[in-house]
Amino acid sequence: MNEYAYSKRLKTPSKMPDLDFSLPTTETMAKIIVRTQLLKTEKYNFPKDCLVEKKKYESKDGESFDTWIISAANKEKENKALLYIHGGAYYLPVTCETLALACEYAKRLKVDVYIPEYRLVPNYVAPKALEDCISLYEDLIKENDIAILGESAGGALAAGMCGYLLDNNIRVPKGLLLIYPVLDKENEGYPSKEKYKDAIWSLSANNHMWEAYLKDCENEYLVPMKRINLSGFPQTYIEPQEIDILCDEAIVYAERLKESHVQVDCTVIPNSYHGFDGDLESELVQEAIEKRIKMMETMFKK
Repeated sequence: MNEYAYSKRLKTPSKMPDLDFSLPTTETMAKIIVRTQLLKTEKYNFPKDCLVEKKKYESKDGESFDTWIISAANKEKENKALLYIHGGAYYLPVTCETLALACEYAKRLKVDVYIPEYRLVPNYVAPKALEDCISLYEDLIKENDIAILGESAGGALAAGMCGYLLDNNIRVPKGLLLIYPVLDKENEGYPSKEKYKDAIWSLSANNHMWEAYLKDCENEYLVPMKRINLSGFPQTYIEPQEIDILCDEAIVYAERLKESHVQVDCTVIPNSYHGFDGDLESELVQEAIEKRIKMMETMFKK
């Protein structure tokens, strides 16, 4: 991993776990990682100018899931909300880094930010995570204008959900933001997957993620790149990271959106890595967040 020229404006990254759930010891390892993460988020020290609550929502199969709701303390009531779909290879819950970013979005945009703790691998495989996100969106859209932001695996859920909404005559969001998104389980045709195969998010980890999540269920809602015609998608902002195996598939997806006459902005962050925005003190991260904020402000004005 150290041979890559990561930006000096960012902290040196740590390798993300590569979990192969076909191995008997992996599930135990994943439980330890998840338990540790849950303890961290429960103890997270939110800024005083943010209000936080947790609420249960019901999914399509009747099971419930928790959702974080974060808002600015001085926010006036508006019917706008950001549905923030976190990453984590479909097995990790919400992280402290996600909560910190959500606070930034809530304060800067003056909107409520909803982060679903969708159901996770290995106990729940596709399409459960997607169904949870759709159920939350269908509840929120009754009274709000919505923008959707999906990061990493959450990018696949966000993009797949937009296809589902279109096909089921449900109002699409005001805008879609895909941050270092997962979009395709295939590796052919994406040079970045070979070039950066040992980067912070490795090719092996990516392959194992798809195997654990999809099992025997696979369609264009779960693997967004399978959808060829993206006509009807909302204005979209895509932010690939240059030193990331997922960079090229994000660029290809942006090109497909353009071919479908969707308004799209694709901004590759130079010398950045998967999950780089956990470093909120970095000027490079703040510049990226500023661009995201401006894009969302434009989307909500439409």
